[in-house]
Amino acid sequence: MQLDTSTRWFDRLRIVLSPDGSELLLAPSNLTSTLNTPYSVLLAWNDNAAIEEGYLIERNNGGSGIWQQIASPARTSTHIPTSKL
Repeated sequence: MQLDTSTRWFDRLRIVLSPDGSELLLAPSNLTSTLNTPYSVLLAWNDNAAIEEGYLIERNNGGSGIWQQIASPARTSTHIPTSKL
């Protein structure tokens, strides 16, 4: 199924803290989305933390309701293609 350009998708990027939560981490910044293929979007961001455990990518269809986790890229990641649309 191709992407429907009239549908509004909201993605957010959350940082996963160190296991003991003792470190204050800089949040990722400049989250962008680019059409990767007719079936996927490439999310990219700046990794501002040095010791994060990883990231969680969450999506919300339409901007209201429940956010659903769609990916969990590894630490130091700066981009990921998403196709769970």
